[in-house]
Amino acid sequence: ALKYDFDSQQPLTQAEPKGLIFVIEDDLDLQNILTYNLEKNGYSVKCFAKGESALENLVTLHCRDYFLI
Repeated sequence: ALKYDFDSQQPLTQAEPKGLIFVIEDDLDLQNILTYNLEKNGYSVKCFAKGESALENLVTLHCRDYFLI
């Protein structure tokens, strides 16, 4: 199924995520809910239980898009 980017009025493909979002949340259930909804809306998601882990991966994963804390 094609995903649709309502901001640009263009369909998205699996190879074209809107951006990478770092989710920093220690509750695994909440991480899963956030990941599901964000990926469903076309974003790539990387979860971390602690902010320190996110900071360590910031440069390596080239996250310049969004953070959800």
